[in-house]
Amino acid sequence: MGRDELSVYDENDHPMVAMDGTWVHVGNKLCCYEWDTSRETESGTVYTGATKARLNGSEDIKVYIEWDAVPEGSEGVAEGRVVGYFFVGAEDIIEQLGSFVGEDVAQEFMSKGKEQFSPGDRIEFLFDYYDAEGNLVKTEPYGGALLVSKQENMVVVDKQLQPCDVEFGGVLTDVYQRTMSTEKIEAHID
Repeated sequence: MGRDELSVYDENDHPMVAMDGTWVHVGNKLCCYEWDTSRETESGTVYTGATKARLNGSEDIKVYIEWDAVPEGSEGVAEGRVVGYFFVGAEDIIEQLGSFVGEDVAQEFMSKGKEQFSPGDRIEFLFDYYDAEGNLVKTEPYGGALLVSKQENMVVVDKQLQPCDVEFGGVLTDVYQRTMSTEKIEAHID
């Protein structure tokens, strides 16, 4: 179902791998959410991410999501919003531009250039399916299409999952940007 930032810690401030039975939904549709970055603002931490989708049955896109600022120590539930999309392949342009002007400047420039959804657009969220060895088997839509009335109405929330079995784990990154995967945990969600 994707990747999210690890945000659960024990009493000694050690990161904990946990699954609370909720996941990101856009307009009441489950999506394969990939956490991207977070940034500090005066109002708190703003989290961003994206999901792969198919627009109007033919164009593959990446939908960008931004969550409301979360003040430090807040237990409140943040709502998110769709801030636009790029056609698949546009990320390569951002990366190339970033090598010339810097990644922050490129992201700021491109954030103003995101496409906006129009009333009547159909969005199908795409999911990657893997075999037991972790090899990608296929990518296909799941959960039916979302019909856009207004982009502003595309509410993004963490919503309770239907009863299912899940397998999850964590990826830890140290100060040298080396990564290590945790053991996988299997759980049933009621």
